[in-house]
Amino acid sequence: MEKNFKKAAVNPFVKANSGGIILKGMNVGYSTEAPTYEVVIAAGGNSADFTLNSNNSAQFEFIRFNITDAAGKGAGDLEAGGTTTVDITAVSKAYNGVGPDASIEVVYKLLGQEQVLSYSVNLDSATLVAGATINTADALNSDAKGAYIVIDSVVYSTTPDETTVNIVDAIGLVGYTLEAEVDGNTDTGVVLADGTVTIVVAGTLAAGTYVVTVKVTNSGAEYGSFTTASLTV
Repeated sequence: MEKNFKKAAVNPFVKANSGGIILKGMNVGYSTEAPTYEVVIAAGGNSADFTLNSNNSAQFEFIRFNITDAAGKGAGDLEAGGTTTVDITAVSKAYNGVGPDASIEVVYKLLGQEQVLSYSVNLDSATLVAGATINTADALNSDAKGAYIVIDSVVYSTTPDETTVNIVDAIGLVGYTLEAEVDGNTDTGVVLADGTVTIVVAGTLAAGTYVVTVKVTNSGAEYGSFTTASLTV
């Protein structure tokens, strides 16, 4: 199914190691500079602060930013300087099972040019619930939109103290090594033929909420592809 394959963005400004499709040997006919944002999503996922961090707003006729879920529900605003808080209460915080749970979208038009351009940064439900600070420039210049990985469950147990991370649906990464990180502790596992792998990370966790990150460690186009989940102890 489509969800099992790498998602690639067609953007003329992506870098060679981004996992996106790069247009070469042709003039795209317009400036490829994009506005980028620091987006601070509050824990609980009901509001997000957008602050333009590329300092290039004067180059654009308009910039619009949004956060929407897989059903298209969400909210956004137009760039007007400073920090804008967006109410994203309507954005679903549920895992939808067929692709990105939500996305940050930036739509913009350069002064004197006809093209309306855009890009998006994928989010998962765990990120929305836990809260996060996202630099959309980092997402553009990475392959965070790469291989599809799903954390099916995360369980912390004692005697011994360890966190078991169960990963599924990574059928496009069979044979790849994934690294799971919890509170600075890491361990790895190799994706099996059915697209699953279980990684056990040793380490004692105090009471609290943690972000569990699973990422590809193999060099190549999929390197750095990742997903996250929330763990409460």
